[in-house]
Amino acid sequence: MVPEQDLPETLQFIRLLWELDHALNKRSRRMLRLLGVTASQRFLLKVVGMRPGCSPGQLARFLHVTPATVTRVVQRLEEDGFLRREADPRDSRRVRLYLLPKGARLDVRAEAASERPVATLLEATPPARIAETRQLLGALVKALEAPGRPAAAPGQGPTGTPRRVSTLA
Repeated sequence: MVPEQDLPETLQFIRLLWELDHALNKRSRRMLRLLGVTASQRFLLKVVGMRPGCSPGQLARFLHVTPATVTRVVQRLEEDGFLRREADPRDSRRVRLYLLPKGARLDVRAEAASERPVATLLEATPPARIAETRQLLGALVKALEAPGRPAAAPGQGPTGTPRRVSTLA
């Protein structure tokens, strides 16, 4: 086995992302056992609780998933009594989503299981470091969503060269 420090930096970073993905999936399975919802279902319920009356299409755009994915998750959560769909009074082809009491109760109970570790870490991290991390992860998402086109690191042009900063601004 190759020691991690002997791996190229790219592979070290990818290994860390896999470790994060594994930890998130493990926490999600635990939430399913304890609370009856996965972490992604919990996140969707949290968004609906914060934006009552949002549409599945709005959720799909916000969560960066397909409308079909949101539809499947919403159907499951509706069947399990966490939320309800209601016809939009202005457009009967559209639906609006609302938490049911079971979903609202879960909102309070699940916060410790899903958000507390992240909140604790963020509270202990300087805002500038959080901003840099968001930029890096955002750039990584763009790179992964645009196959065949290497993404530039934050602060660099598309070829990896430093971006020129305009002094006119």
